[in-house]
Amino acid sequence: MLFDLSKIAPMRRYELLLGTVVPRPIALVTSLSRDGLVNAAPYSLFNVMSHDPPIVAFSVLPSPLGQMKDTGQNILAGGDFVVNLVSEALAEAMNLTCIDAPADVSETDLAGLATIPSTAVAPPRLQASPVALECRFVTSLTFGPKPDRHLRARDPRARTRRACPGRRELHRRHTEAQADRRDACGEVLFAAG
Repeated sequence: MLFDLSKIAPMRRYELLLGTVVPRPIALVTSLSRDGLVNAAPYSLFNVMSHDPPIVAFSVLPSPLGQMKDTGQNILAGGDFVVNLVSEALAEAMNLTCIDAPADVSETDLAGLATIPSTAVAPPRLQASPVALECRFVTSLTFGPKPDRHLRARDPRARTRRACPGRRELHRRHTEAQADRRDACGEVLFAAG
């Protein structure tokens, strides 16, 4: 069967792509707000992108109001997060975290998910998750209805920034890009190692 995705409405494309690329693992991503509140949200647009260096990526769709979701804002502000894989035992609680909760509500509390401290990053892991990947933000790719928002990157390695000519200009662009992403209306793909 042949599909011309340019002629299919966005929501139908979404359903078609998600129903075609299977099985799809689900990442239940935990992050921390600036106030230290634990956010947990499921992402089915998630996978391993590289083994050397180890990179995982997931896509954050905009909120119903077209804003960056809490998970994306938390990762941009804090720089790290945990990808908790979802087992069958976690499925019901994961479904509870799907709601569009206010920013001051912890989905882990709402869903009754116990957390334990991570070893290398600030956000906690989910105690019941069979696998938890502690991640540091590496880069993001923004795309969607606003064509001027394409690649937005941040390399956390200080030695790279020091060696880079024009670092003030790059820092200015990065700061603007972060502000743009907070009110972006397209998807944002986060990559982390």
